[in-house]
Amino acid sequence: MTLLAVACGQLKKENEQIKKENERIREEMKKIKDYKEKMTTQMFAFLGVINNHTHPILPVTVSRRDDVVHFYTELGGHHMSAVLMTRPYEAVLLLAFHEGKFDRIGTLGSPKFFMLLDSGDAKHVPIRSRKKLAHDALGLPLVQHSIPQGSYKGQASLREISQHRSRRIPYDEESICLQVSLNSIRLISIVLTSPNEVTIVILK
Repeated sequence: MTLLAVACGQLKKENEQIKKENERIREEMKKIKDYKEKMTTQMFAFLGVINNHTHPILPVTVSRRDDVVHFYTELGGHHMSAVLMTRPYEAVLLLAFHEGKFDRIGTLGSPKFFMLLDSGDAKHVPIRSRKKLAHDALGLPLVQHSIPQGSYKGQASLREISQHRSRRIPYDEESICLQVSLNSIRLISIVLTSPNEVTIVILK
């Protein structure tokens, strides 16, 4: 009886171990299934952006005045838009965040922005807000004192940029506006210089 009891106890212990191992395997299989579903969703989201010619992935060019350019910073990145506004003797570049295809699967963290004047050194532009605006926010009529909330904020002339100085616009602390001289601009190019790092290249 003693040997039988020991054998039964050992068998019971082995059964418990088998149950635990089976449970662990089920959990691992569920993780693998969830991961595959996530990757499938991500792949279709990537393909959706790649096939969407109206929302290209960087680089993009902003040259036509008052035309809004929508883009994604990179695969899995942020949906943004840019517009070059005209004013007397100057131009203003505005950037804004929008809802994007990657939001439901998680986008990258806050991107870093730099500004480069011709062949000079890149100047860091701090992010003021990641508020997502309506899709047509930058296409609405704008005046100097009504820049949309959630765009970027910060003002600098070409002279100030070259001297690595910038001054803040006192109104609307939730936006950023990059201001350059209109008659000095030949082209503005927005490029991805490294993962989650965007550079605004201003060519005279």
